[in-house]
Formats: sequence, structure tokens, C-alpha cells
Amino acid sequence: MERLKAWGEQCALVGKTLEEVVEFGIGHFRAEAEKAVSPFASELLTLWVDDKATGLKKKLRPKTVKGIRSAANLMKIHFGDHRIAQIDKAKLEEWIEAEGISPQTAKNRRGYVQQFFNWVIPRYWQGGNPAANLEPISVERPTPGFYTVAQCARILQEAEKVEGLPPYIALCLFAGIRPAECERLTWQNIRFGTEEIWLPREITKTAGGRLFKMSDNLVKWLEAYRTQERLIPNVNMQNVARKIKPSLGFGWVHDGLRHTFATFHYATHRNIEQLRYMMGNSPAVIENFYKGEISQAEVEGFWNILPSPRSNAVHVLKAPASCPSPTPPSSPPATPLQNSSGSEHVH
Repeated sequence: MERLKAWGEQCALVGKTLEEVVEFGIGHFRAEAEKAVSPFASELLTLWVDDKATGLKKKLRPKTVKGIRSAANLMKIHFGDHRIAQIDKAKLEEWIEAEGISPQTAKNRRGYVQQFFNWVIPRYWQGGNPAANLEPISVERPTPGFYTVAQCARILQEAEKVEGLPPYIALCLFAGIRPAECERLTWQNIRFGTEEIWLPREITKTAGGRLFKMSDNLVKWLEAYRTQERLIPNVNMQNVARKIKPSLGFGWVHDGLRHTFATFHYATHRNIEQLRYMMGNSPAVIENFYKGEISQAEVEGFWNILPSPRSNAVHVLKAPASCPSPTPPSSPPATPLQNSSGSEHVH
């Protein structure tokens, strides 16, 4: 009894009753016991990757799954011997902002950590989300790089020396189509009759279809290769395109073909909404990542880069050619697609 009385006096010194202190202590030790038996982070990371790879609820693109798997492997190295309940905000920040990590990489890591814990919490652990209050990471964006008219002509000139490459380069350069989307295109997606390109949602990054008019010079580039059996003959044309880099005489700009299209299209039309629709991005993304600044004196030349009737040569015409202003359709087109022979195919 004397010991209980002494404990009660000690509790009173901190403004608590003995019952309150006992309840707190039991709750604390119960939480510690739960942490000690919570799943290991490495086990949950494996389950996370498997769930995303199988895509039972949402089918992810191979590139997205590859990124998740790579991030999970790095997290396993850092957190693998931790139980999930032992990982707190401080430990996450230690990995996200590790020495030598660039701001962009840190931002990417923060994103993967949040995805992982958002997946874990409702399934395997209800003890709190340590990633919920991670501070945002800002990344300074340089002015988007793009090619000059002369460089674009040079790229296409070298592309004509590689079998099957010119249509791919022309579609990326004069339509701003993502490389991964372009690799999925077939002649069925090219409507020569109306001079339009149709990207169904099945092949786009954002799962939203896009239909837009081609520029005059893109039509001519595709017509020049219309006898080619497959529009895009290789499943990884990005690697094929790299073959021409050593012979260009200037540096290869990351995503430069798409940046160049955005730059020249905006300089021609001054219409972010049209450009956003064609490229499948938000206006903010166009401004921050893609659109550079170009002199109006250069604009005409870009839309006049044409294939030469002779092999391994490219012209830049003096007379201006038009670049149509595409308008987003109000609903997906209902007409059947046509291939180069004019026969109809239904999707």
C-alpha cells in the first residue's frame, strides 16, 4: 500500500492519476508489441511489386512497373531488415534525401514511398502512415532544349539512311507524339483521306484518345514511306534512333523531338489548349517541360522540312507550307480507320 501511495504521489506531480499512467503505459507497451510482430518491409515491398505487375485492378505499362520494381529494390536495401512499424518519417527522409541524390531523384523517391505506404496501410498495417506528411521537394527546371531548323533537317537526313526510321522521327518531330506511343502506331492510325492521326486510348500514356490534323510536311513524309509494310517496324525505335547520334555533329537533346514540336507549334499558333490536346499534357506541363522560345524567322523553315525525291537527302523549301490548327473532337471518331491501301478496319 505504501508503494501504491508513493506512485500516486509521483503521478500527482505530473498532473496525472495512477490509473491514467497505468492505461498510458499499457497502451505504449501494446503498441511496441504490435511493432515487434508487424510485417517486414522487404516482404511488403515484394507483395507491392507483384500486385502492380499483375495489374488485376489497373493495368500498368511495363515502363511504370519497371520503375516501381527498381524503387522497391532500393528500398529493400535500405529498409529490408526493418519491420514496417519501425519505419518513421525520419527514416524515410534519410533515404529520400541521401547524400549525392539529385533533387529530381529525391522527388521521385518521395513519390514511390508515398505510393508504397498508401498501398500498405489499408492492407497490412493500420498503425499510421509515416509518408503522409513528407515535405514536398521542388526541382528547378531549365529552359526546355530543342533543335534548330537546320538540326531537324540534319536529323531527318541521317534518319533516311536507317531503314524504317524516317516515319518514326517525323511523327515525333512534326506531331509531338511520345516515343512509346509512336512505337505502337500502325498505318491504320494514319488517315490520309482527312490528313489526321488517331491515337486510341489503348496506346496513349494518359489513357485518353487523341485525333488531330497533320501538318502538310508530315503528310508528305508519311506518304513518301507509304509502301513500307509497317509504319513503325521495330518495337524499340528509340534505340534505333540512337544509331544516328554519332553522325549528327551536335548533341542529342533528351526528349528533343517532342520539345521541338511544342516550341514550333506554339510559335505558329499561340494556342496552348490545342497544343496540350495534341501532346496529351496539361498546359502547365507544356509550359514547364516542353515549350522553348523560338524566333518567328525560324518558324516557316520548320514546317517546310520535306523528304527529297532523291535518296538520303532533305530539302527545306523557301515557300511556306501550312501547319493546320488541330481542334480536339468532342467525342471519339466513329468512322473506321483505313490503311495505306484504302481498305477499312474496325477497332
